[in-house]
This record gives sequence, structure tokens and C-alpha cells, in this order.
Amino acid sequence: MRILSFLIALLLSASVFSKENNSKYFVFIGEKVSFEHVQPNKGERTFDRQYLSTYKIIAPVLGEYNGKEIMFTAFDHYGKPPFLKYDHVLLYLVLQDGRYYHSKYQYTPLYKTLDWVILNV
Repeated sequence: MRILSFLIALLLSASVFSKENNSKYFVFIGEKVSFEHVQPNKGERTFDRQYLSTYKIIAPVLGEYNGKEIMFTAFDHYGKPPFLKYDHVLLYLVLQDGRYYHSKYQYTPLYKTLDWVILNV
């Protein structure tokens, strides 16, 4: 049943992202390598905190990326993005002006059995 849920989530994400140019989207199963808070410029007021994250690419799901690790920027209004508390997640990125950005609040926590299973959170 959990594998079925995982497959449904993958199909839904693929159908959402397939409506536009797939080359700018990258969805993957990733393992957290590092993250750091990026301080705003002096005197700058922001509504969201900015984080620079690096993830090991375990398996690409949608789109292409050449490399074993990917660095991307994430923004969150409530502090640390919630996907950071999980070691393995399905992440949804978009390529903008040559840099990858996390699609805000879009992630699926996973854990490894024989296959990947979605965590119920």
C-alpha cells in the first residue's frame, strides 16, 4: 500500500510539472549533505529566510541533472524549511537564471525499505 502511495505521488508530481517545459524542472530523491542560513544584506528586510542546501542525488525522478550532488536555494517564511529535518526526501526544484530553487513547501519525506516509502507526517 505504501509503495502504491509513493507511485501515486510520483505520478501526480509528474503530471503537475509536465504541463510546462520539463527542462527547467528537476525532481529527485535526495539525501541531505549540508545546508546553511544565508544572512540578508545589511538593512534588507525579508519575509522569508534563505537557505543554501546541498543534496546527494540518489535517484532522478523528473528532468535531468549532470552531477552526483546538487546545490539549490530554498526560502521559508516560518524559519528552516521543513524538508531539512528529514535525511531523505523527494524534492522539487526549478531552474531560474542558471540557479536551482526549491519549489516552496513542496517535498515528500521518504525512508528506505526495499523501495522508497513515503513517511506519513
